Amino acid sequence: MKMNHQNNCSKISSITDYQHKSIIPFAINFVIINTIIVFVTFVSGLVLMTVGDIFLFGSSVAAQETVADIHDSEFITLENHNGYVLFAAFSPDSKNIVTADKDNTIRIFETETGKELQKFERNIDFVLSAMFFPDGKTVFTIKRHNDNIARIEDAATGKELQKFKGHTHYLFSAMFSPDAKMIVTTSGDKTARIWDVKTGKELQKLEGHTHSVYSAAFSADTKMVVTTSGDGTARIWDVETGKELQKLEGNTGWVYSAMFSPDGKKVVTANEDNTARIWETATGKELQKLEGHTQTVRSAAFSPDNETVITASLDKTARIWETSTGKELQKFETYKPVRLVTFSPDSKMIVIVNVSRIVQVWNITNLEYHTEKNK
Repeated sequence: MKMNHQNNCSKISSITDYQHKSIIPFAINFVIINTIIVFVTFVSGLVLMTVGDIFLFGSSVAAQETVADIHDSEFITLENHNGYVLFAAFSPDSKNIVTADKDNTIRIFETETGKELQKFERNIDFVLSAMFFPDGKTVFTIKRHNDNIARIEDAATGKELQKFKGHTHYLFSAMFSPDAKMIVTTSGDKTARIWDVKTGKELQKLEGHTHSVYSAAFSADTKMVVTTSGDGTARIWDVETGKELQKLEGNTGWVYSAMFSPDGKKVVTANEDNTARIWETATGKELQKLEGHTQTVRSAAFSPDNETVITASLDKTARIWETSTGKELQKFETYKPVRLVTFSPDSKMIVIVNVSRIVQVWNITNLEYHTEKNK
């Protein structure tokens, strides 16, 4: 791991030279799904928990030596993964990060220092996503097999806890609702489906896309789902009825991801046409077109205060934009294409996931735009 100090806060310079010490891997993956893993980690002792009728097993956390502190620098790097990182997510209190890599390894890190707290290795297929339970200790990871069935498993034991069967083609993604009571899966069969985590029952089949459905996400209140597709649209659905509420049209090519703003009033989409776009949820109206990337935008997310959006692009940059004006506020240049970016819940950090075995955790509190906003 290497700490990098940079004085220019208005524009982050290129990161092209990495001479990392062999410390801890930081895995993140962004792939297809079909299996889901669930596990629980606690800071002390072995614990047995229940979510509905599903039992989650916890194990004590063994921390490694502190190597760095994110507050001492603009970013820290987490490396030595056995495979390139597919996914990463912050805990609700921003203190920990869960990651997954292509070598089927799930890791939990302390955000501030980069210490690896726990590692789970399973002989299963690709990790699709990972999420901390609202208690901040339980971790769900979503994985895929090749039978079009999504599964929840205990990460430590490999025990299958729940499965979701119904898709007729390969699975692209799966995401838990914020309260972890439902999941939404997407597939090459042109549908997204909402499932009850406790029973495995299919609650809604979302039909209307004319191409594979690539990603889906719940709104914070779990009342809506947004889906993206190769048909060039994103669509907003009512969770209770399965009814399509809005079709977001205007993108060219695939729409790779979409996320609701924390207040549910907006949606941001990441698009193959090198743009991200901000839409009004209630009307489907395009509010802002975020232009500046020179290659496909793979992911986009709102900040917790709704005021900014961060985007990840194959042009090797991540960028922060002002929601209300569409103005680019900050650019982070990396040495590899960027697949995933997200804000921490406390708005003080971002995680950047490249197409590599290295993950960057950035301290953004001292960036010029952030400092001005909080004066």
